[in-house]
Amino acid sequence: VANRVSLLISTRTSGRLEADTVKRSPLNVNPSSACALPSSRVVINLLSAPSTQLRAARCLGMNSWQAYTRILIPQVMRIVYYPMTNQFVWVVLMSSLGMLVGYRELTGETQFFASKTYRIFEYFAVTAVIYYVMVKIILGLSKLFASRFFRY
Repeated sequence: VANRVSLLISTRTSGRLEADTVKRSPLNVNPSSACALPSSRVVINLLSAPSTQLRAARCLGMNSWQAYTRILIPQVMRIVYYPMTNQFVWVVLMSSLGMLVGYRELTGETQFFASKTYRIFEYFAVTAVIYYVMVKIILGLSKLFASRFFRY
């Protein structure tokens, strides 16, 4: 039986999101899926932003689009970016579970070659180093991206 997760689906009223306009919709989504968790993080952080910021932007003469793109979304992206990076690393590391359903990826190939040569420790040590390097590359690129786009 698939777990049911209530995802937040927001309705838009007069150019801003309000907590009382959020409706819950039960969808059959695996809670550990790669897209349900980050999308719900973005929506929750959008809703948690103070409405006074949007009102102040409107007082400065910005329309709704400018207020969201110049004030609210940059703040939300600073909050959501690092958990989304961790989620991406988790997806890369959990790709080894594909071996259980017959998908031959890095861990599956390692197990295949280790069973042929009986050099299990050496093969899995190399596999661990490859996974470590992949994660370090992902984290380095995300840090570079963050330093480039979140300067303020």
